[in-house]
Amino acid sequence: MLTLGVLSGTSVDAIDVALVDWQPSQPKLIAYEAYPWPEQLATQLLNLPEQQHVDLSTFGKLHSACGLAFSDAINRFITHIDIEKTSIVAIGSHGQTVWHAPQGATPFSLQIGHPAIIAKTTGIAVAADFRMDDIALGGQGAPLAPAFHRELFAQQKNTIGMLNLGGMANLTVITPTHTFGFDTGPANTLLDAWYRHHHNHTGYDHNGTWAASARYDTELLDLLLAHPYFSQTAPKSTGREDFSLDWLIAQLNKLPASLSPAIVQSTLLQFSVESIALAVLDHIKAGTIWLCGGGTYNLEFTNRLMQRLPSHQLLATEQAGYAASTIEAMLFAWLAKQRVLTQPVDLTDITGASRPAILGGLWLP
Repeated sequence: MLTLGVLSGTSVDAIDVALVDWQPSQPKLIAYEAYPWPEQLATQLLNLPEQQHVDLSTFGKLHSACGLAFSDAINRFITHIDIEKTSIVAIGSHGQTVWHAPQGATPFSLQIGHPAIIAKTTGIAVAADFRMDDIALGGQGAPLAPAFHRELFAQQKNTIGMLNLGGMANLTVITPTHTFGFDTGPANTLLDAWYRHHHNHTGYDHNGTWAASARYDTELLDLLLAHPYFSQTAPKSTGREDFSLDWLIAQLNKLPASLSPAIVQSTLLQFSVESIALAVLDHIKAGTIWLCGGGTYNLEFTNRLMQRLPSHQLLATEQAGYAASTIEAMLFAWLAKQRVLTQPVDLTDITGASRPAILGGLWLP
């Protein structure tokens, strides 16, 4: 059974596409590629959460434009790997999250990139809008990744952790009896936003070289760690709504003296490391932590994590047979499989949902 996952994360750095064969023993990744966003569209998406008001016309156009960008990446991917579309049962599309608000009287999580457009322009059924089913059952709607991490590593005899270092970081704790997880806070989203703010709105800090060029500032670090999100108990989830460039600049304005951009970048990296480490130490005192997501390839990031967690063995998922960059796209291929087979996903210990649920809708070609 072949399904395809398509994903764009908080940092809007790429559209990831993965094709997975769901074999009885373990999933087999057939192919994976990452495609760049159209530059103008990426800029609009990155600016969207910072705007207080967005007119409906602009929002509707972005919704459709994202759907077309996803379908273009999928069609290029299918042509590149030379596979018949009829062999793919379904596409699982995450969409592009533009606002995540799981708290309050009317909780919601909003992703754009209309699945009807993807289904009609690829000719393949699309499963999408996975988060709202969980929110409707009292869950956070995020993170979804721990449920898939459980599928990959549930055979472990000892308690292990899995860290997804995407735009946000989420921690999965897999014990012999149950699995739980939550967002720890930012991983790359502020690093990318600050880098783009000082480098012509493009690129990212490759290998953390810019962060490594300067010391970090303890006063700024303490200000960042004072964010109320870190005092919340799990289940919890977060996004750019909480940790935006505007929020960062507001913290910088509280300091008595200005800092160089490189010192700020170094402090942001240490902020990600510290908030992740505190979460890990709360739940796993020692043992193996598997790393996945784009941050796994940031050498300064992983080096600082290892220094902060000396009692833990940090391993990239490559050593388990899965490239770290592919895990999240595989997650959405898995969610497509679950939706097509109408198999519920149990997020009760992860998001706080009241019961397992079939996640997402299905759009036919």
